[in-house]
Amino acid sequence: MFSRYPVAWCIEYAEPKDRAVTLVTDAITTHGAPRVLHSDNGAVMRAHDLVNALTTAGALMSYSRPRVSDDNPFSESLFKTIKYDPACPDRFNSIDHARQWTQDFLHGYATEHRHSGLGRHTPASVHDGTANHIRQRRQDRLDQYWAAHPERFRKRPTAPQHSQKTGINTRLLSQAG
Repeated sequence: MFSRYPVAWCIEYAEPKDRAVTLVTDAITTHGAPRVLHSDNGAVMRAHDLVNALTTAGALMSYSRPRVSDDNPFSESLFKTIKYDPACPDRFNSIDHARQWTQDFLHGYATEHRHSGLGRHTPASVHDGTANHIRQRRQDRLDQYWAAHPERFRKRPTAPQHSQKTGINTRLLSQAG
């Protein structure tokens, strides 16, 4: 979660539980099981098939509190980023248009968008573990610049660090070990 990398998504006409199970199990196969999956209180997210798939993978379920629309700040932040993106259409011509636009947006979001909360790293670099190497390269460059021009700085510049951990439901995270 701390990487903000979107590991799975889909756009459908309806919300069938079998599609949700497939989406989640595919994400687990590709990226590994989360310690905790935080979701809304929707029927699909509470479906036995999905809960069983997550439990089998070793994940705990966490649900938003009733009538609290902003209980998952990471998802809400992404939704706002999408809605306020200047390229986001007011309306989509078709479901395929919505899927293609979302695919393009999420690819750019994951690989090009540098987050202040991630030390100006992309979600992809934090998710795949290359952010530490990138940060070291940035720091090496800052050290070179500082050595060449120390008069331009009050103190030695430091490349921003990305967050290592974050969570929504810290009680569940501590139970997950």
